[in-house]
Amino acid sequence: TKMIQNHKKFNRDVIFAGGAWIWHGFCPNFEKTFDTMCPALDACKEEDVKNIICCLWGDDGAEVNPFTMLPGVQLFAEYAYNDSADTNVLSNSFKLCQGLDIDDFYVLGMNEIPIEKDVIGTTKQLLYQDILIDIFDKNFECFDLKNWYVNVSERLEKIGDMAELNEIYDFYRSLVP
Repeated sequence: TKMIQNHKKFNRDVIFAGGAWIWHGFCPNFEKTFDTMCPALDACKEEDVKNIICCLWGDDGAEVNPFTMLPGVQLFAEYAYNDSADTNVLSNSFKLCQGLDIDDFYVLGMNEIPIEKDVIGTTKQLLYQDILIDIFDKNFECFDLKNWYVNVSERLEKIGDMAELNEIYDFYRSLVP
């Protein structure tokens, strides 16, 4: 809110460009998207910012297919037409707009390993590290990766035919041991 107010002092239209997180690893980060964009979009509403852009930046390797972040794009749409993005409303709107179950997308966020908040860990660290050096293992020692990925694998296998998105799901199935 303070940043928007500061930009308004320039007496020009404020444009907000917020990110739906696909640029930090191999997987979309829905938790980070919702944790950062909900307060930001609330502030835009409070400050009457009319021009809002949903950004899907491709830096840091650009390994994430932008279509995996459709729930994040739906979040921006909900704020355009509603006061907020209640979880149930978002899920129902996603089903209406995309014809798909939003939970089938959330499983793609495999980098959201629920480890300590002050520990940074992503799928990219696990895949790119040298197996002889194990430089990133310390980031994950507090977590049972085997059981996490068994669960992810089971969830991915339960997802049925996703038509034109099948290639995306096949890619994520191949990432799971």
